[in-house]
Amino acid sequence: MKGVVIWIASESEQADGMADSLGRELLSRGGRVEVLHRDALEKMGVEDTSANGKAAACGMLARHGVIVITSGCSEMPEVSLDEVEVRKVSEDMLQSKEMMNVFVRELELAGLVPPPEHDVHPEEEEEIRKKLSDLGYL
Repeated sequence: MKGVVIWIASESEQADGMADSLGRELLSRGGRVEVLHRDALEKMGVEDTSANGKAAACGMLARHGVIVITSGCSEMPEVSLDEVEVRKVSEDMLQSKEMMNVFVRELELAGLVPPPEHDVHPEEEEEIRKKLSDLGYL
């Protein structure tokens, strides 16, 4: 799977919580996820803690097929991110569970994040299998 950086265009503390929530969702789907909070670079001892440094760190992780979720200034800096897809999302978009689902679905359809493990409720799946069996397909 191609690496992706999800850049939440916000520098608020609330954006860290949104990044965590999105990270849990993608992790539950089997994705390799790293969430870089606002102060992550300082904690890792990275010298360049600017937006450029954060974008470069995200790119390095994403090049290895990791889904990197972070937040920062409204525009992600222009950093060479070969072989990495960058998706910017507003804080407003992630505040609503419905809009977050739309955003995640767009990522899924683009092949950037894994689909949910169960698209269908187990009871519905059983009913579908029975119908297919009755029709002679299984």
